[in-house]
Amino acid sequence: NLVGNPFEVVKVRMQADSAAQGGAISAVGEVVRSEGIAAVYRGFWLAAGRAALLTGSQVAPYSAAKAAMIEAGCRDGAGVHLAASLTAGLVTTTVTSPLDVLKTRVMASKGGGLRLSAVRDMARAEGPFVFFRGWLANYVR
Repeated sequence: NLVGNPFEVVKVRMQADSAAQGGAISAVGEVVRSEGIAAVYRGFWLAAGRAALLTGSQVAPYSAAKAAMIEAGCRDGAGVHLAASLTAGLVTTTVTSPLDVLKTRVMASKGGGLRLSAVRDMARAEGPFVFFRGWLANYVR
């Protein structure tokens, strides 16, 4: 989103830089001063795509898991809702993980946007599971 993206960019950068000091608002100002306004919107389309995938991959798995458990004889209650939620989270985390990794790398960078060749190079250099780095932390969250 237009308001949140600048703060996500500085959050990613502050997490990557252990020497970073100050608050988020001053950090946004510093990024704008040193790199221009476009820098705080770096990764915007990846974040928007991730949000769309998250929403699209959450409802159907939850409903399907809940329906399957009830059809299998489970009583519709807190346990079914928890299990359906965990199932939906599993699907959602897996679907959004590649865009999440790419978004974070783009936001952390001080260069241009994302090129297809960079994605290919990531996969070659770090293996295909690079796109699922941080998966468990995202799922647990």
